[in-house]
Amino acid sequence: MKNMLFKSTLALAISASLSASALAAAPAAPAMGWADYSNLGFVTINTDATVGYKSSYTRVDVVEVPVTWNVWAGEKATSWQVLINDEVAVEGQGQGGNAVIPFTKGGLKDMVVRLCNADGCTDGPTTQLLITDTDGSHLGKLPMTTDAANTPYAQNPDQIVGTYFVEWGVYGRKFEVNDIPANNLTHIIYGFIPICGGTGDNQSLLDPNPSGHALLKKVCADSQDYEVVIHDSWAALNSTYGEPAKQLDGTAVGSLGMGKGTYGGMMALKNNYPHLKIVPSIGGWTLSDPFHGFVDKANRDVFVASTKEFLQTWKFYDGIDIDWEFPGGGGANSSLGDPVNDGPAYIALMQELRAMLDELEVKYNRKYELTSAIGVGYDKLQDVDYGEAVQYMDNIFMMSYDFYGAWGPTTGHQTAIYCGAHVSADKCDGVGEFAGKPEYTLDNATKILLAQGVPANKLVVGAAMYARGWKDVVAADGNPIGSIGSHIDNPADSPFNGSLGGSGTDVNEAAWAWEAGIMDYRGALKFLEANQNAVVSWDDVAKASFIWDEVSRTLLTYDTPRSVLAKGEYLRSLGLGGIFSWEIDGDGNGEILNAMNEAVLNPQGQTDWSGAATPTPVVTPTPVVGDVTPFIAGTTKVSNGDVVSYDGSCFEAQNNPGVWETPSAASWFWNVVPCEGGSVVTPTPEVTPTPVVTVTPEVTPTPEVTPTPVVGGSTWDASAVYNGGDEVTVNGVTYRAGWWTQGQDPEQSGEWGVWKKV
Repeated sequence: MKNMLFKSTLALAISASLSASALAAAPAAPAMGWADYSNLGFVTINTDATVGYKSSYTRVDVVEVPVTWNVWAGEKATSWQVLINDEVAVEGQGQGGNAVIPFTKGGLKDMVVRLCNADGCTDGPTTQLLITDTDGSHLGKLPMTTDAANTPYAQNPDQIVGTYFVEWGVYGRKFEVNDIPANNLTHIIYGFIPICGGTGDNQSLLDPNPSGHALLKKVCADSQDYEVVIHDSWAALNSTYGEPAKQLDGTAVGSLGMGKGTYGGMMALKNNYPHLKIVPSIGGWTLSDPFHGFVDKANRDVFVASTKEFLQTWKFYDGIDIDWEFPGGGGANSSLGDPVNDGPAYIALMQELRAMLDELEVKYNRKYELTSAIGVGYDKLQDVDYGEAVQYMDNIFMMSYDFYGAWGPTTGHQTAIYCGAHVSADKCDGVGEFAGKPEYTLDNATKILLAQGVPANKLVVGAAMYARGWKDVVAADGNPIGSIGSHIDNPADSPFNGSLGGSGTDVNEAAWAWEAGIMDYRGALKFLEANQNAVVSWDDVAKASFIWDEVSRTLLTYDTPRSVLAKGEYLRSLGLGGIFSWEIDGDGNGEILNAMNEAVLNPQGQTDWSGAATPTPVVTPTPVVGDVTPFIAGTTKVSNGDVVSYDGSCFEAQNNPGVWETPSAASWFWNVVPCEGGSVVTPTPEVTPTPVVTVTPEVTPTPEVTPTPVVGGSTWDASAVYNGGDEVTVNGVTYRAGWWTQGQDPEQSGEWGVWKKV
């Protein structure tokens, strides 16, 4: 009998022990519900067809990702968390079952659902999310095909080395983003962003390029006058010239994915070279007509709002460059220009753009630059007070080229620093019969701008990666500069084509002559190779280079490494802000860009502005000194290592406790620590807290206490924008926004929506 009693007692003890063990266990792992996570992104390309610009994409500020899970057996959870890359994104009480995760940044994310109770936590399987964004955060590095002749130079943050990259360069020129020697640059100026309709209706584009004008009308079909658009969306977003970067999950960018075209290349290029700044150049020679409507503030307001949306959509851009050719007149459309009112409109535009960019800087916690490429002839500078405008600007790109060209018969240096010996002193200085009309030179332009009050370090010198020229030049006293040559009206008449046996319409032909009277620098090198009578000459007075073939009587005036180095001496002597070029696809053997880096004394090497990495110190917990923050369930948010007081004791947070994880000695989320040297602060609520209502639990938990809500906040407005933490009231109830929202009724938000009752 005693033996049977002993066995029964032992069995009961074992059973009780097993039962207690079963009860004292972490929850079972959650099983994830099915979801399609294949097309998550902040900007979605809707079509590869040529449609209205606004119809071609969809943009959101927050990517909301739904997640569901189930628990089929095991212990119940008292709380849940969804972790993204090991950080708590959202959390709640009970076992949950579904949530919506708001993302404000792109990239590759590991998502895990964690269920917890007092005995520990259990994680579900990891789900990988790829969220695309136009900052390239979802992309790897861009495969580079840069000409090896580009010597690597380490960039200086205080000296700009910039260049233009043009959208159409991927066609005949066959120059892709992969070819840009970006290590050797601080800035890429992307050309060009057009403005829809408005004054002149872009007639300056229609005359030389009817198909380009027709395309612009098509992409502007769903935009207002004075709004900006992408001109060639296929080249920018859909083309496959050059090798695109892979996505971070190792997959290729899909047919309508974010990462193709010149824009996708630019996004990935910044992953290769984080120091690089890229700005969209709005306007240009044939796209400046609408600027002349900016004397009307209403038109400027439309433009500024549009550029703000543009930058929020295409996040790889680092600001705005304005290329208005030209305030006051003298541009491609001779009928446009107001010498009295264009200047003040330009200044107002800079002020308004700067205010807009300042707003974006606060929103995105990043720097946005405002620059402008300007004509630097005396007649272009006299209509704008750049000393007044520059207070809103980061830099002025002086287009110190195109001083002379084949649009007229008189030959001259197109990109000289000083006047040549063939120019009289009065004409050079703009005195006597030339009063107020000094010769077009870099030095004269710089003097005018400095006299206007422009700080020297905001002026960036221009260099030409191309030549301008004439045929049938009659050299006066053996000097072709300052003589008379034949006007070249179109590329077909160019002697640069015929002399090399190519039409200049394809990159594989030797001419490299794309426009009337113009030849790329690399074409000039070919010209020298093909013409034994062509000689490179140097004007030591003007500090300018030219090619003269006295047999064919052909003259080319251009920048060479020698003239670029002379510009370097000049800009350093005055403390100017650096050097830039038009345009990168015209360089030959990296000679001009290499010289630009030498001009600002950049040392050879790779660019790295990150600085030495600072290791994160390991923090050793120390006794709590001073008053300790009290823990209030449902309210107090903590990070690992934070110390709180609860029920007369102090606890250090671990394992990312949520706002409902009440501190206790047995909790997986808390360590008991001494409350040394300080006092535990016990809050005295003005209103007695009300216990949280629990739904028929299997094991009744200790009620968690939440302070009575305080009614406050402004009345909800469906048209207003609210950010995380903003509070509103609806029918006497206060709600707090969890993230950015607009137009979502708090009363209809639901358990997983953006609004939560306070």
